[in-house]
Amino acid sequence: MVKFLLPAYTIRISDRAKYLRLRVSSEHGLEVIVPKDYDQTRIEPILLAKQAWITKTLGNAQARTEFHKSQPLLPSEVNLQAIAQIWQVNYEDNITTPKAGKYSENPNLKLLLNTNSPDLCHQLLRHWLLSMGDRYLAKELKRISLEIGLPFSKVTIRQQKTLWGSCSQSKNISLNYKLLFLPPALVRYVLIHELCHTIHLNHSSKFWKLVQKFEPNYLILDPQLRDVWQMVPAWAAN
Repeated sequence: MVKFLLPAYTIRISDRAKYLRLRVSSEHGLEVIVPKDYDQTRIEPILLAKQAWITKTLGNAQARTEFHKSQPLLPSEVNLQAIAQIWQVNYEDNITTPKAGKYSENPNLKLLLNTNSPDLCHQLLRHWLLSMGDRYLAKELKRISLEIGLPFSKVTIRQQKTLWGSCSQSKNISLNYKLLFLPPALVRYVLIHELCHTIHLNHSSKFWKLVQKFEPNYLILDPQLRDVWQMVPAWAAN
């Protein structure tokens, strides 16, 4: 039997944490998030018990990093599967104000960025995605909300690192603009998932029963969300 060697990890003490959580990212590796006054002698036994998950998740994070490194610095097109649109992206020099920039759209799905600065281009592209999320994701959430009869208070489009969406106690829903890169079936599932949180702010059996009522294929769709990172380009993921 091969002995499991604990990977390097950092401990983060959180005022908001109620129990130990593990988080893996390409930037920070394995993080162990614990409440204040948590008995840290309990950490390593938990890591040993979770070794299969840790190994797989660290491997996925490394694969994401390598995949993103292989991508071009600036995109020539942006494939928004959620809304069946492929945008062509063009760039032009901004000699007069090189540190400023803006984007413009035309009806033929062409996006023009008036700068060649990679950092500024990435910033403009993210602003554009936020705008597209407001136009399409927010509208789709409202439509599905009416369809299934689960109202919410308001919707906000964000650039989130790890969450596809979230729902607060006040029924405010946040959606990640990266959903625009996913197939419509997965986007619909995420929106239904968050709308069900307006009733159950947990992942109890009652919550999943409600999800199943509106999305019978949730057991197939939910695991797919862990494996769709290749659909999100590096400039949008960071």
